[in-house]
Amino acid sequence: MSLKIRTLDELWTSNIKNKIEVSLKLYEEGIIKNNICKHPNFKYILNNDDLYEGLNKLNYMMKNCKFNDTDENGTFIDPIFYEPITSNFIDIEGRFYNKNTLVQIILNEKEPKDPFTRKPLSKNIIDLFSGKIFIKTLIHNNENLTNFPLLYEYKNLTNLNLKNNFIKSIPIGLSEILIKIKTLNLENNLIEKINKDFSNFKNLKILNLNGNKINIINNLPISITVLSIDSNNISKFPLHLNKNIQSISLENNEIEFIPNINKYKFLNNLNLKNNKINKIIKIPTSIQTLDLTNNNLNKFFLKSTYINLQILILKNNKINNINKIISSNLICLDISKNKLKKMPNFSSIYNLKILDISSNLIDKIDESKLTISIEHLFMKNNNIKYIPKLDNFYNLGEISS
Repeated sequence: MSLKIRTLDELWTSNIKNKIEVSLKLYEEGIIKNNICKHPNFKYILNNDDLYEGLNKLNYMMKNCKFNDTDENGTFIDPIFYEPITSNFIDIEGRFYNKNTLVQIILNEKEPKDPFTRKPLSKNIIDLFSGKIFIKTLIHNNENLTNFPLLYEYKNLTNLNLKNNFIKSIPIGLSEILIKIKTLNLENNLIEKINKDFSNFKNLKILNLNGNKINIINNLPISITVLSIDSNNISKFPLHLNKNIQSISLENNEIEFIPNINKYKFLNNLNLKNNKINKIIKIPTSIQTLDLTNNNLNKFFLKSTYINLQILILKNNKINNINKIISSNLICLDISKNKLKKMPNFSSIYNLKILDISSNLIDKIDESKLTISIEHLFMKNNNIKYIPKLDNFYNLGEISS
């Protein structure tokens, strides 16, 4: 006997009677309860105490719940499964279920039970929702794979993790199969280049290619907001990324020069540790964390006011000159293991709490160049002969000299 299954969308668009039935069922099943939208993975409190049960309650949820994202039509997107919120719920024989919850129950329980009645799920339901088409996350780590697994049936896959294998290339045409993919982890494989077809992943947000053999960063989807390509053979900083990219990590590569990347106006995290960088033209003022540990910089000048900068790490370079840093939000500054002879001026970094100037050539601590907010000061392995009492720095709790 076949199951009678209708999606919430199908019911919702049919007639007003069904709209009332849908809203009441959602309310009865606890999906909406006491002005709270109870999704299996999150809750959002509705900001209206006078909502009516039924149609008005569901209407308000759909229109006013602040979900994480919307699609091109303004439809609220489930932040866990990246699909319209209404498509998660289906009507099976008059009872509403969240299809993602059913999939997890069937995949993870030896004897799958109905989430409401706690009675065994019918074989028809199990057969229907055990198919690969419902799987959102697929993990094949440490399996000695030399090629991508067959993924033709995984039409709804949003997260794919294939780290620690021996994969040498990304198949052409994969973007036509994994059209919903959001996160792709190919860390520690043997990939040498990125083919042109890879740029067709229109929904890919997070990409991890750490530990491969890539020389050139190209053909990346413009949708990517988090990019990590550590420990490859990259020599040039990429200039054709999504202008809205938020995080870039290129640690342990062969980069020598950072051009003007001011166009990445939403970039907040930039990790360039362990490269060969000797010159930086311009970085965006949106940056919050900048790590340039173990490079070849001999000077460091920030020409703009970096009001968003919170963590700046310049450890183990060859810096002998650093300009007056103006950043009202900088909390941590590490310029240890450089060639500084004079103490830089930190007085305008009003919220600085951690300062590390150890292992330089500094011969004097000038109180007027410190900021009153300082809490931890590290200055060992310098040429300092006299350390002032620093009694006026009331927040200072740790001094390492």
